[in-house]
Amino acid sequence: MTEREGQPRLLADDAPQAEDTAEDGPERYAQVVVDQSGRALDREFTYSIPAHLEDDLRVGGYVLVPFGRRRVAGWVVGFTDDPPDARIRPVADLLVDAPVFDDGGLALARWMAEHYVCSLRDAVRCLMPPGAGRDPRTVVSLTPAGGGASPHELSRAPRQRQVFEAVREVGEEIDLSDLQSVLAEQDPTATGSVVASALGSLAERGLVRLRRALAPPRVRELRRQVARPAGDRDWATVIEKLQARAPRQAEALGELVAEEDGVPVADLSRGAVRALVDKGLVEVCEEAVRRRPERAELDGQQREFLRLTADQQCAFDQIDEALEERSYRGLLLHGVTGSGKTEVYLHAIKAALERGRGAIVLVPEIALTPQMVGRFRARFGERLALLHSALSPGERFDEWSRIERGDADLVVGARSAVFAPLADIGVIVIDEEHERAYRQESPPRYHAVAAAGQRARRHQAVLVMGSATPSLESYHAAERGEGGLGLCHLPSRIDDRPLPEVEIIDLRGETLMGAGGTFSQRLLDALAECLARGEQAMLFLNRRGYSTFVMCRNCGFTLRCEHVPQLRLHAALRGLLGVADLPPRHPRHALPSLRLRAAGPPQVSLVRLRGHRLPRPRHRACGGSGRQGVRAGPGAAHGPRHHVAEGLVRRDPQPLLGRRGERAHRHADDREGP
Repeated sequence: MTEREGQPRLLADDAPQAEDTAEDGPERYAQVVVDQSGRALDREFTYSIPAHLEDDLRVGGYVLVPFGRRRVAGWVVGFTDDPPDARIRPVADLLVDAPVFDDGGLALARWMAEHYVCSLRDAVRCLMPPGAGRDPRTVVSLTPAGGGASPHELSRAPRQRQVFEAVREVGEEIDLSDLQSVLAEQDPTATGSVVASALGSLAERGLVRLRRALAPPRVRELRRQVARPAGDRDWATVIEKLQARAPRQAEALGELVAEEDGVPVADLSRGAVRALVDKGLVEVCEEAVRRRPERAELDGQQREFLRLTADQQCAFDQIDEALEERSYRGLLLHGVTGSGKTEVYLHAIKAALERGRGAIVLVPEIALTPQMVGRFRARFGERLALLHSALSPGERFDEWSRIERGDADLVVGARSAVFAPLADIGVIVIDEEHERAYRQESPPRYHAVAAAGQRARRHQAVLVMGSATPSLESYHAAERGEGGLGLCHLPSRIDDRPLPEVEIIDLRGETLMGAGGTFSQRLLDALAECLARGEQAMLFLNRRGYSTFVMCRNCGFTLRCEHVPQLRLHAALRGLLGVADLPPRHPRHALPSLRLRAAGPPQVSLVRLRGHRLPRPRHRACGGSGRQGVRAGPGAAHGPRHHVAEGLVRRDPQPLLGRRGERAHRHADDREGP
């Protein structure tokens, strides 16, 4: 990790010089991967193990090690008895009491580093608890000589004097970033580089000390003080006696007696609680507080396990057999929409939990979690934990901790949930396994489906992948039985419901008749009939950008680019991606008929839709952006998406306009079960 601009480049080593070498070389040495980016640092460094850490240091330990003139964080990835020829320095400290990953997690990280050609450090970071990373920081303090020095000694160096006085006024250690902020408020010319230069000069004079340290964890356990009555007494009599002399204490004690689990001190009068503690009537202790994710799941889900159809039972029997044998097995569940794949998932998870093993359920998008979580929580209650990016850092940390402690053994989430710290995984479910959302776009660029397969093999678990349109790779492998992957079909829908009729409309014909646009007349007529019957309608737009193709309205010719197959006009770029400029005329005839075209975007199409006279002119947009759209991203699962989905469950007859992620919000009568 490079130094931030404006920080001193030469920093004093944190470790006492006596610690740099061990007097008696221990028999065992730790192999550490440092939490620093850089190709040259993508290797294991050897450190000696001090006596006070000999019993505590294990694989997965998060440690602080000397590195050059600094101290940095790192992970223990192994041990060796062969010391290198270079000088060996000892591990400085253990940052976390328990290891942050085990041997299985390390094996997965090594596989990711090799398979996806990424650094082991990037792979290991996937296994870290949310917010557990600790960044290095520079801390400034006065030396003994600086404490006895006078600012007048720096009269010929006004900038050094300014910085020295600021450090002296603090009187204790201060982060360099905080010091720079304080000085910038006093003097706008005190930029980061100016302050860093002055500190370097003061350090050379021996007046200040600069050292590197690790910042506190960004996310920690949230704790609060809780008060409870002390002992077993006749509380009614005690409260009656207090009522005359100390009514506020009597009121506080009455609330505590009424609540068996105690009352947070913040909800009471602190003075009254302190007085009651002094009298021995109340005791105060600290308790951890769980930051619960907002309950955004849909209510009214089926709580009982439904009877499986013959096809569903065939798939479940294969899963149950592998769980009983405790052996790895992969199963591609190829079922049409509405064939009951989710009910098979639920029975498989129940079978795993009954055997004392855990389960992971992956969904491709955060938008899918409200519906999924509603179904799974209805069956499994508080055994379920959520892991996805829409949660706050505190919520993610608490959910991760619940999984690690064993309080939750069912995990539902997006692709990163594949790294959940379950000790014994029985089944991993991947819904809509064909989705591209399972591919991580930033380093390490892993594929969650492949990572799930590796975890399932190492835990001797069952991997269940479900899709109505499976990926070609998965289907080919399942047909041939490659890699222990089998294929199971669910060919029919529950209760033999018919598949919807599909009709393709050629908009070129409507253009020749003088009509045309985003919506065909056939679609508008069908939409009007649907709403007149009080039914629901959903319109999907699979697109991004403002204009996605260039088309001739006369002949239907579409302009293509040999370099970029998909043209897309983004308003922010004010240009067409894929071609430099729009051609001035048609390449086949001289008519000036080329136009930028698009099937949206949602907010534009919504305005067009409102322009038509429909029986119930109330519409909602879901997905996209803008005032009438619903933004996807952090918090989306708790906001407008959930309200739109609730409207569908209530059978609110208004058209829903959105992109592909919104297909998760199925109609109320489209349950997957017999």
